[in-house]
Amino acid sequence: MKYLDAHHVMRFLVQVLITAVGTAIIAVGMTLMRKENLGMDAFTALSVGLSHHLPIGLGNIQLGDYLILLVIVLFMDYHQIGFGTLINMMVGYGVQYFTLWFGAYLVFTSFWLKLLFAVLGFLIFTVGIAVYMSAKFGVSSYDAIAPIFSKKFHMPYWSVRVIQDVLFMFLAFLASGPIGIMTIIISLCSGPFVEFWGRHLNLIQ
Repeated sequence: MKYLDAHHVMRFLVQVLITAVGTAIIAVGMTLMRKENLGMDAFTALSVGLSHHLPIGLGNIQLGDYLILLVIVLFMDYHQIGFGTLINMMVGYGVQYFTLWFGAYLVFTSFWLKLLFAVLGFLIFTVGIAVYMSAKFGVSSYDAIAPIFSKKFHMPYWSVRVIQDVLFMFLAFLASGPIGIMTIIISLCSGPFVEFWGRHLNLIQ
């Protein structure tokens, strides 16, 4: 019994660590994309757009957006929710932190350098999603939508994720969020990339 208790505690701690690391990686990727002003992921673009109209910081806005989606997800499939959901809700604060930490060093005038770092941010962003989802510790309310509908309608994860991201890109546009070439790339490609990284990441046995 002591062994089992120790095993479960260790597994819990590893899941917390992987989820936190994955969330931090996501925040780094989002920061890179945000600083290059070529657009960012649709959900964050929506939150940024809303922050322009409300006297609230990005972290609080995104947390509120997550909570709204969380209520919806709980009614649809509460099994998607776990401790990892709560950890990932902090990603907006991570973006704020990393923007202050190294944002001043990411100012480029060359379009190609901007694009290079934005694409790098996209790759880091999708790796981060795959890392924290691999912990099987619960996913963010936004990331829970695609698996739920994929299972419900027997569609590939990547295709549902593309539809979801495009829909939120439209909402971000309505909210005057930072829509750009990277928003389109992320909306069309994040699903396939997350699925690709996920097949090669199995950090929890």
